[in-house]
Amino acid sequence: MTTATGTTEYEYNVFCRACSTVWRPGIRTPLWWKAKKHAEAGYLGALSVSGVECDCIKPVCEPEAPLRVFGYDDMCEDFDIPYYSFTDAVRKFRKLHANGGYVVFISGVSPKVETMLNSL
Repeated sequence: MTTATGTTEYEYNVFCRACSTVWRPGIRTPLWWKAKKHAEAGYLGALSVSGVECDCIKPVCEPEAPLRVFGYDDMCEDFDIPYYSFTDAVRKFRKLHANGGYVVFISGVSPKVETMLNSL
């Protein structure tokens, strides 16, 4: 591709390891610069990126949180809420579970507590 200044800008392929798609990032975007450095280093194949870099996997918000309430609603919209307080997490779980429009799970609690919460 030739730019307005007359210089040639090459297009590079990027490969996502998570969803197995191959695409060309926009010229002068961060992934394009990364792919350009990859090609300049002598690699012939496409630059391999993670699902987070591809945007096919959403990054986890506060991954260090010990408790998480997650699931999806009746419109298939995913949610993942981190908690540091047991009572706050259980309160949110019970509220969503009682609503009926959600499929909800909780992680970071013992199997006995999880079974008890699901039976409420």
